[in-house]
Amino acid sequence: MAASTLGYFIGGIIPALLLGIYSILQKVSTKQGIGPGMLMMVMGFNIMIVGLVYCLVSKEYSISIRSGLTASLTGIVWGIATVLIAIALSKYNVAI
Repeated sequence: MAASTLGYFIGGIIPALLLGIYSILQKVSTKQGIGPGMLMMVMGFNIMIVGLVYCLVSKEYSISIRSGLTASLTGIVWGIATVLIAIALSKYNVAI
């Protein structure tokens, strides 16, 4: 398999499938009664575990102040979007 083809799978197809599954699981957990704040805390804990495992396996620990701040902003934006979706699902019964 060519490197570019593998890159499309690793960076495109597989993440797209996983994000689709993520959306379904978020909807299911919200419909089962988890609040937006608890949803974020449970998800955040598990995201941290995945990041820790990746760092230990890959031995990639590079960070700078600038990259850390940008990553923090990414997390804030993603977190707000996720909370808004959870609110729409739980409080307004929106079919997302």
